[in-house]
Amino acid sequence: MLSAIGWAAWTRWPPLLEYRIRDIEQRTLGVVEDYLDGRRALEPSASALAVLWQRKLALSLHLPPAGRIARIADPLSTRLGARADDPRLRELVDRALELTMGPEARARLQYLQRERRDST
Repeated sequence: MLSAIGWAAWTRWPPLLEYRIRDIEQRTLGVVEDYLDGRRALEPSASALAVLWQRKLALSLHLPPAGRIARIADPLSTRLGARADDPRLRELVDRALELTMGPEARARLQYLQRERRDST
């Protein structure tokens, strides 16, 4: 009985979900920094990011609606500072997105982003 309550809290209670999401964000930053510092290769880094993003998405689906949504800065780019403009970061993110979404969906997303950028 106690383990069922613990499991329910771990998988559904918003404060624990938020804690787990913050942990994923810290691990994401670690993966990116390791890649940019040359301690980890592209493919293992992209695979790790894809898994972390999928876990974060799965957890966030169980959070209650936050109310009004505001656009905020990407926490990863703000923590990386000047390194956020490193072309290797774009390569890493692109590869991780492809692993997460599949190549067809990634190509479609890139097309839509270019179309939106060109229309402004």
